Amino acid sequence: MCNGCASLTKCTLEKAIYNASYAHDEYVLRRSESRRGITISEDEIKRLDKIITPLIQRGQSIHHICVNNRDLIMHSEKSIYNYIDYNLFSTKNIDLPRKVVYCPRKKLNDRSPHSVFSFLYGAKTLAKLDSELIKPNEIIQPTALY
Repeated sequence: MCNGCASLTKCTLEKAIYNASYAHDEYVLRRSESRRGITISEDEIKRLDKIITPLIQRGQSIHHICVNNRDLIMHSEKSIYNYIDYNLFSTKNIDLPRKVVYCPRKKLNDRSPHSVFSFLYGAKTLAKLDSELIKPNEIIQPTALY
């Protein structure tokens, strides 16, 4: 790096100056590109489709197919489910009986605030807690504290 070099102006070699903000921007771009989309060729998709689709139509599960054909498939079970979700195979989610039954999980943002904090209050609702709280104008008798 030429950043700390004393002979930066006199040197005739090609300069290599480190710019932190540029390096960070390149890193963020590379990180997001590496996580986007799928990395599988069309020939590989066709090869997997010829293996997986007939077995699913016979009623086998993805797990069973992946375990018994480990040498042919060479992809994880989760990847196979993702490929089916992306409609890369001729089989669809409707062909998987257990996948159709399950609902997608709710995200934390979709839950109501009552259910999120219910464990703190013994499953009491926030409205019930408000009614139990002491009002600012109330006078508390000393015997009530003991």
